[in-house]
Amino acid sequence: MENKVILISIDDMRPDGLELCKNTYVDELKKIASYTFGARTVFPSVTLPCHMSMFHSVPPERHGILTNTYMPQVKPVNGLFEQIKSAGKTSCMFYGWEPLRDISRPGSLVAAEYMWSYSFEHTDGILTRKAIDYIKKRIPILFFCIWLKQTKKAGTTAAG
Repeated sequence: MENKVILISIDDMRPDGLELCKNTYVDELKKIASYTFGARTVFPSVTLPCHMSMFHSVPPERHGILTNTYMPQVKPVNGLFEQIKSAGKTSCMFYGWEPLRDISRPGSLVAAEYMWSYSFEHTDGILTRKAIDYIKKRIPILFFCIWLKQTKKAGTTAAG
């Protein structure tokens, strides 16, 4: 059986947050999954530049995204989704912050589900159920989902 990857990004969370949260599901994931507490972010440490760097393996100076506003790359770099597609494999993403749509080029994903983080009281739960339903029907080689840290001020997130 081929290896499958589920990549979960929790915006604005330091790695030690997983240690401090004392969540039993996180403890189970750590037993069966690969992870690192030694990763570090790029500068600027803003959501879109960080995710562009994570998915394209180049720093912001190279991909050109320096803020949470997307700008087309001057010298495009194939990202992880494009590499997976060129290998004849499939990937998808489920996300709650619209600008993340730009981390993949059109046509590189077999599925994408966006739902604004504040659409419903439990948007993260709704997206999680949709993601699980998708995985049950079709298992991609890479499955990416992001949850945004919610701030105290209604209608804002760490991403914007």
